[in-house]
Amino acid sequence: MFRALFRQRRRVLFATFFFLLTIYLVLEPQIQAAWQGQDWLKGAGFTVFFFSLSGICIGTGLAILCVIFRAIRLNAEFMALAVFLYQFSLRFLPAGFASENPLIYLLVFFLVIFGLPQLLYGPVLDRFPIRLLSSRKRSFVSPKSTQDLWAELVPGAGEPSQYWEPNLAQMTPVEGQPQHFKARFACGGGMFTHRNFTILATTAPQHCRYRYADEVSARNQAQNAGTVDITLTPVKNGTRVTFEDRPDAQLPRVALYNWLDDSLGDEMDHLRARHQNRWDWTLTGRHQRQIARLS
Repeated sequence: MFRALFRQRRRVLFATFFFLLTIYLVLEPQIQAAWQGQDWLKGAGFTVFFFSLSGICIGTGLAILCVIFRAIRLNAEFMALAVFLYQFSLRFLPAGFASENPLIYLLVFFLVIFGLPQLLYGPVLDRFPIRLLSSRKRSFVSPKSTQDLWAELVPGAGEPSQYWEPNLAQMTPVEGQPQHFKARFACGGGMFTHRNFTILATTAPQHCRYRYADEVSARNQAQNAGTVDITLTPVKNGTRVTFEDRPDAQLPRVALYNWLDDSLGDEMDHLRARHQNRWDWTLTGRHQRQIARLS
């Protein structure tokens, strides 16, 4: 559970920051008054104490939301940004305008509540030529040997049943291209996704570099392809596994989602839990269990 909380640290800190900014906007007159006069030091100390305590309480609540109620964890950033943008936008209204036109509060509220989800995780930004590059690198220590891990992690190195993603339904080499493999992954409900793997370089059983590319339209190809480096290093208690993933391009909403979830780190925690026979608290494990129930 603590690993699951650690992977959600960015979401918790991100949302806590904007909640605290909102509190500051609401209490700004009182805070400025407390910092003035002869007792400014006492006012400053109380302000620091108040915001520290608020941050701890808000962060604790968000941590519970992100770990226990993981299906609605996206509401953390939605709520934090929504209340901040709502309060911030009201500052641009002319003095007395809101009191004379109370419906403006409702209008701003609906604009923020319905517009923000579309902006963050909706298709709004997909229409613009904005694509992001990123490189993610995570590692963990597995009790398995390098030979066992090589067959489990490298596409085509072992039997399909050995592959680390249990929803792999089929992986076959392309005739005449021994370094190229076609894979089919179950999505549940009889649905499948198709992915191509191309081995670029190997030094068995220490290092492998391969490309992956989903079978999608040419327009979306760059957003569903990338390069992965896997490095296996023997250590005292097993093998250190290092993954480095470099997607060719990412939509802004996908990049934000992966960054807040620390998705590659979550996948590494999923593997660690499986190798150590521990309960899997990861989002990856939860997704795999959902697929297994639907298959």
